[in-house]
Amino acid sequence: MQKELQSNIKSLSLLNLVAVILAGLTALSVYFMYDSLKTIESETKMRYRSYILAEQVRQSSDQLSLMARAYTVTGNSKFLDFFNQILAIRNGEAPRPENYHRVYWDMLMPQSGKAPFPDGEKKALKDMLSSIGITHEEMQQIKLAEKASNDLTKIEYAAFQAVENEAELSLTNERVAAILSLYSDEYFTAKSEIMSHINNFLFMLDYRTEQRLNSVTREHYLISLFSFCCFITILIVLFFISRLRKSLNYLYVSSLEAEVAEKTASLTEKNLQLEESMDLMAKTQKYLMEAEKTAALGRLVVGVAHEVNTPVGICITAVSYLEDENKRMGKVLADKRVSKGSLEKYVHTSEEISLLLHSNLDRLAELITSFKQIAADQHCDELRVIKLDDHLNDIVKSLKSESKHKNIEVVSAIPEGLQVQSFPGTLCQVMTNLLSNAIFHAFDGDFDEPRIEISAKSEGSAVLITVKDNGSGIAEDIQDKIFDPFFTTKRVQKNTGLGLYAVMNLVTQKLKGTITFESSEQLGTTFYLTLPNLNDEQV
Repeated sequence: MQKELQSNIKSLSLLNLVAVILAGLTALSVYFMYDSLKTIESETKMRYRSYILAEQVRQSSDQLSLMARAYTVTGNSKFLDFFNQILAIRNGEAPRPENYHRVYWDMLMPQSGKAPFPDGEKKALKDMLSSIGITHEEMQQIKLAEKASNDLTKIEYAAFQAVENEAELSLTNERVAAILSLYSDEYFTAKSEIMSHINNFLFMLDYRTEQRLNSVTREHYLISLFSFCCFITILIVLFFISRLRKSLNYLYVSSLEAEVAEKTASLTEKNLQLEESMDLMAKTQKYLMEAEKTAALGRLVVGVAHEVNTPVGICITAVSYLEDENKRMGKVLADKRVSKGSLEKYVHTSEEISLLLHSNLDRLAELITSFKQIAADQHCDELRVIKLDDHLNDIVKSLKSESKHKNIEVVSAIPEGLQVQSFPGTLCQVMTNLLSNAIFHAFDGDFDEPRIEISAKSEGSAVLITVKDNGSGIAEDIQDKIFDPFFTTKRVQKNTGLGLYAVMNLVTQKLKGTITFESSEQLGTTFYLTLPNLNDEQV
């Protein structure tokens, strides 16, 4: 299976590389496709501009004929001025009006006519044609048309001379001859030669720009086709990648299932050992409870029961957490969403719980070995000096799995060397209940950096232990009920409501101390535990 897994991984890597290369080619082709579109747009604009300029070549010839005939017939000098202006604008000797390719001179011919557009820069028509990149052959046609136009102007200037020689407007023979010269066969022949060269220019321009536009369009089509093929190929590669990943997931899940089965078998064996220890402890507790049905029962079946409850509680919590992890991993395996990270996390957690179970089972074995002596001694929870920093740090460690499960940071800040003479088993149960209560109740919902702080200091001959959280706090209307037996806000979660009630009894009756608290909603809760240094007489 491992060889097949490695082979599939290599194939997947190769397909991923192919997909990346194809994606790069597709992106590059899209870029070139966009660039070709811009080229098509540019060529289209250039073709349009070429047509506009070519049309101006024809229009300038027609406008010169129009002004020459108007002046010859009417003798109005403004038409002669228009004639000269048209020549000057065409040759770049006078400013070229803006939008000159539109209707311009027809707007000036009436008596009250005005220029429709303002003047622009001086630009010769030949220079404008050169700027758009016309060929040498095309420019030759323009020059031939210009030469023919110059020949035509000789006929027009001769007619102008005849009009200028007339003192007043009258149809003399010379004036009639001048008018007829502008409608003569010689004039039309010269005009026809001009238009012939312009037609040749237009044909050559149209052919060249059409060829260029067709070439760019064909290039754009080929790039688009290549881009489309790359895209289709990517889809095909992605399809095979998807199939290969499903195969990899199946192989990977099968491998993980085998490993999980092996770990589960090991944990099951540890659970059996734990159950045997718990059965033995339950029998021992039952014996002790029968022996002390009165006062001994109120003190939790002497000190042995207190000492036993701590590792048992830790083991039960660890097993419960392990069961949750097993269920979660089983669901992940069933959904085939398992990943290497989640499995590594599961294995790491299982190893931690196994170590925790080992250490506490060893401790249980040691306690069970001494149960005979404990049963005979009513004061097995011996009064002794407790080093609070070591004792409370051990309690925090024992609850690590619970706090870690809810991402709560538990910090113990106990001064080194601070001691109190009391019952360690009872104190352990009290602190375990207080911390578990904070973990379970204080952090419902989302909290930024949930935190529980444990601190202690000397107050005269006593010690003040503080347990503070930054959780949701206790509602004001239930603050006077939290130490009542069987009171709980989480009955639906099978909470018995005896945790803080047991804490109150143990602190006041066994430890001869006091417990108070302060709480504000959304700001957190602080418990103050005052413990005196006990002596034999007080006990």
